[in-house]
Amino acid sequence: MPPHMRTILHIVWSVSVLSLLVVGSDAFYARSEPGQPPEYCTVFHHMVKSGGSTIIHNLIKSSGSAGDPRPGLCVAGGGEKTNSCKEAFNSSAVIMGYAEAMRQDVPLEAVRKDCEYFTLLRHPVDRLVSAFFYCPKEHDVQSRPPKWCGYADHPLPATDRLLDYAQQYWKNMAYKQMAFGMYCPHGLICEATEVRTAPGLDEPHGLDVLQKVEDILSRYTAVGIMEHWDLSMQLFNARVRSPVREWNITQHSNAGLPSELRDEVLQWAHDSPVVHRLIATDMLLYSFALSIFKRQTTEALGTNWLDGSSWC
Repeated sequence: MPPHMRTILHIVWSVSVLSLLVVGSDAFYARSEPGQPPEYCTVFHHMVKSGGSTIIHNLIKSSGSAGDPRPGLCVAGGGEKTNSCKEAFNSSAVIMGYAEAMRQDVPLEAVRKDCEYFTLLRHPVDRLVSAFFYCPKEHDVQSRPPKWCGYADHPLPATDRLLDYAQQYWKNMAYKQMAFGMYCPHGLICEATEVRTAPGLDEPHGLDVLQKVEDILSRYTAVGIMEHWDLSMQLFNARVRSPVREWNITQHSNAGLPSELRDEVLQWAHDSPVVHRLIATDMLLYSFALSIFKRQTTEALGTNWLDGSSWC
């Protein structure tokens, strides 16, 4: 990028940040009429086991510090959780969670002047292994059979159990989570059981659905990559309007407990053609997300991906 273009981009970004600091988030998220939803909104789509809990914590903490309402939370599950999605849709200026569950019936864009979406993706193999070694406690919403916990005392090797977990449950989780809003019964918030009806690439219409998912992701204001955490936080600083003033000081937390077994399984999974085949759609989606990330960081931050100083 020519030096003068970087200077112009930096000036535009500085003015935008200064404007936000001067007028505050209330001006951006004001309602046109009492009782109506805010005209603008910021939406974080949480991809589980991809650093999203840290982002959600930061949004909640920063909103509280600024005296703003607590961000709306959308999670799958039915009952009160479904109501929380609808409440977030109708009244929240900052929305977080499984936001793509709301992309059905009447999308946010139809009732708001402008909504900025952002998310974080993680390499599919690392994400799968991280999920496998996350062992839910009793009553956890992610409860599953003990054999699908990497640290479980089980006669089958951890690698065999990982394959079973990937094939029977995890599959292409990023693809499923991005397709949340495409397979919901009319008038409802999608749940995980319905999402699993999304076709794979080897099934009829699978490529069409992947194309729709990529089209949605390409319209996101910012697409971060967990393997490039610091650069992703800089990207959020530059492009995302939110209560968080300084994403770049955010440290990733809850990385999971390191262990020799986990390291061995992770290396095995990266080398396993069977694992790669099971999550092939997510591998394609991650590659596409990485291309968006590189383009956005080049445009917003002047990152040079061609000289080898930045890599992925």
